[in-house]
Amino acid sequence: MIVCMVFSSFETQLNDAADHLMGVLDSREKAVAGTTYKDLSQLISTISTCGYFDQPPEAEAEEEPEAVEIEPEETSEEGTRARGCLHAV
Repeated sequence: MIVCMVFSSFETQLNDAADHLMGVLDSREKAVAGTTYKDLSQLISTISTCGYFDQPPEAEAEEEPEAVEIEPEETSEEGTRARGCLHAV
């Protein structure tokens, strides 16, 4: 029984989505989300014809990481660091 309810819920959502798409494609005057399907259709058309999506993407210059030279720590004969930090040996 639960499977049938989930399936019908999916079917309902699918039909609702199709109705929204058809509203945009038909440029209906019906109000939706604070605007109309007609206004949404005009906006989509403007974006589609603006030419922005006709341009090839710019290749990003890949920067090679800079080499960082790490100096080894100097140790004295007793096994302590020469920089003044004493460690127990």
